[in-house]
Amino acid sequence: MDKFLIAPINSGLKTDRVPFMIPEDAFQRLENMIIYEGAIRRRPPSLSLDINDARSLTSRLRINIGTTNAVTGNLPATVVPGTAALGQQFSVGATIFTVYQNNGAMHVSPAGATGTFNVGTKTVTITGATPSTTVYWYPSQPVLGFATYLTNTGGNVAGKIEFAFDQQFAYKYDLTTGCWERVTGGAGLFSASALRRFSWTNFQGQVSGESNLIVTNFVDNIRYYNDTTPTFTNLIPATLGAANYNVQRCKFVIPFRDRLFFSIRLSMKVLL
Repeated sequence: MDKFLIAPINSGLKTDRVPFMIPEDAFQRLENMIIYEGAIRRRPPSLSLDINDARSLTSRLRINIGTTNAVTGNLPATVVPGTAALGQQFSVGATIFTVYQNNGAMHVSPAGATGTFNVGTKTVTITGATPSTTVYWYPSQPVLGFATYLTNTGGNVAGKIEFAFDQQFAYKYDLTTGCWERVTGGAGLFSASALRRFSWTNFQGQVSGESNLIVTNFVDNIRYYNDTTPTFTNLIPATLGAANYNVQRCKFVIPFRDRLFFSIRLSMKVLL
């Protein structure tokens, strides 16, 4: 009956063994609890967002496609970038337009305005919405990664910029508006499948005071973003001792002792 300390807790939930065989710091049953930094913590509660709650829009990955007319609240025929599909949405203020058919009217909530969308031509039109209001398009694709870019000033970390990636686009979180906005320009489109997650790292590089965010998904070219070039630009480095041989894509990238290591299948290539 003596008391003894079991800490730190590292095993967490273990269900592939009978109770007497699991480690001392494991649990056969663990409900509404998580293991974090060696301690048992209550799982954060879920938060339900109503469709009319502004947070249900600002928290989503979205793309600005234009502004409604100042008088009528109309958006003329506009072609969205990338790929169109059923289930995608548009918003004008708090009004939501949902694509439920390949060509024709969209479902509108709350009622009042009207809109049409053609999945084949990727063309949207909106009539009678709130005047002079930004129209956002929500691609509604799987989110394949988040990245944190560490901005640099004089060799010191000056701030952070959050990025998100889906199958086609890169998005940047705007601290001023509290919303996600698409990063345009440069190599702006991706072509990843839902199974290709993004790998990323920050790298100082050879230029003093310049920090680079390097991202890869093993489908598209390796790309970088920095304060000098605020778009995602292809990075195609040449390998040492191999003329005309460049690294175009990799599974992941790792910084190590002032070098970048690119994982290419079973081998590692080094960028000086």
